[in-house]
Amino acid sequence: MVHTMYNTALNNIARYSMGICRTIKSMLGPVVLRDIIDEEAKNSGKAKADKLSLSENPAYDLAMLLESMLKEFDTKDIAINQEPSSVTVNNLVCGCLPPFITQAEEFDFGEKEARDYACRRCMPSYKAASHLLKIMFKGRLTEEGCFMQFYKNERL
Repeated sequence: MVHTMYNTALNNIARYSMGICRTIKSMLGPVVLRDIIDEEAKNSGKAKADKLSLSENPAYDLAMLLESMLKEFDTKDIAINQEPSSVTVNNLVCGCLPPFITQAEEFDFGEKEARDYACRRCMPSYKAASHLLKIMFKGRLTEEGCFMQFYKNERL
């Protein structure tokens, strides 16, 4: 019962968000939609960096913020690998994507476009936070998730 209510809440969040995106895209165009999402990613990254501005290990703390967010979206398979120089989060099957992808067609988005929308705010926000915290970042999308690496000892 609780899991069903949780999935309903995630679907509602995605529905609300995609409705806003559809409106922006239809009234102002896809380029403006991408610009708005990019700006929101920068703002989100700044908020993360501000939160961790006094951190002694911002690479680790960013990885833990990412893991926490993924768990909020019921992501099951998260692999965290800590090495002396970096912390890697391997999100094999992202729990954030299904609420967007399953409703994509309803909002006039293709499946790839819905994923691009969902991921366009997430990974760039962690990249922006890393930049503001002056630590190196590497990330890439994978088939069903993503991979992000935050470097502990390599400051920009």
